[in-house]
Amino acid sequence: MYVQVDLRQELVYVEDLHETRSLALVVSGGTAEAAVDGVLGDAGRIDPQDDDHALLSVDWVRAAAGAKAGPGWGERFDALLDHAREKGSLSDDGGTIRVHVEYTMLDE
Repeated sequence: MYVQVDLRQELVYVEDLHETRSLALVVSGGTAEAAVDGVLGDAGRIDPQDDDHALLSVDWVRAAAGAKAGPGWGERFDALLDHAREKGSLSDDGGTIRVHVEYTMLDE
C-alpha cells in the first residue's frame, strides 16, 4: 500500500489497499520537500531528521482508505501497525507511522 502525492495536481490519496504488508509515500511531479509537505497537509510530513522518510497520520490513512478498503482491511492495517511498532516505526502514541519516501518522475 502507498500514499500517493501528486505535486502537479496537488492531490494525496491511498493506492494498492490490498497490499497491507508495507506502506510507503510515493511522490510524483517533483522532489521539493516543502512542496511535498504543503500538499500532504493533514496526511503527514517529510521527517525533519531524515528526508528519505515521512511521518504519516494513521488516522488520515484510515479515513482515506474509507469504504474502498474492503472487508478485513482494518485488521490487516492493524497488523501492519503492530509490525511498525516492533520495528520502532510507529510513534509512542500510535498516531504516526514512519515510512520510506519514493520519488518518481513517471506521468500518472
